[in-house]
Amino acid sequence: MVGALKLVLASSSSRRVKVLKNLGLNPIVIAPKGVEEVLEGPAEEVVRRNATAKLRAVLEEVRAVTEGVSSKVVVVAADTIVVTREGRVLGKASNIEEARKYLKALRYGRHSVLTGVAVALIESGSLRDEVVDVVETRVKMRCFSDEELEAYLRSGEPLGKAGAYALQGLGALLVERVDGDPYNVVGLPLARVNELVVDVAGVSLLEEVTRAGEG
Repeated sequence: MVGALKLVLASSSSRRVKVLKNLGLNPIVIAPKGVEEVLEGPAEEVVRRNATAKLRAVLEEVRAVTEGVSSKVVVVAADTIVVTREGRVLGKASNIEEARKYLKALRYGRHSVLTGVAVALIESGSLRDEVVDVVETRVKMRCFSDEELEAYLRSGEPLGKAGAYALQGLGALLVERVDGDPYNVVGLPLARVNELVVDVAGVSLLEEVTRAGEG
């Protein structure tokens, strides 16, 4: 990434990478290793813990590769879950049966999508600052039919998605309304990420993109 800021995304999610690249950013992507996502406990604490764990899992590697680098290095990690109207936490659907169960639980009502975002600043190989926040978006599902549900399952898209649907894909056809940041449902609430980057680094992603364009 050109400019005074280097951006590292601590994630194995192609969706999060694509969201940033669509802005004109080109993050260094480092997948967190050895992190077991937890789903037990209050929903906000779950995503805070998971995002922080992902962030810290890559910090040593980031410090090693950026030692002596004069520019600021910002590391971003995120974790997204879905919370049903009954308060049940849904993570990523690992198989079709689990996806079917998740989508039936979400049908006919509203649910929350929570993303924990952890952002750290590294300068000259040293950790200078770290912040963590949680963003919530409310989603109302359509009263989609069993036939639509099975068609969506056949697409394969629900697998590996929090709550078993993707707002940026065919899953959008199941959604009636989104209250809040739609990017949060995709997995990376861009406006809040930008604010946290400003908090730790004093530079916004918008400034970086336009600076790179001028160069």
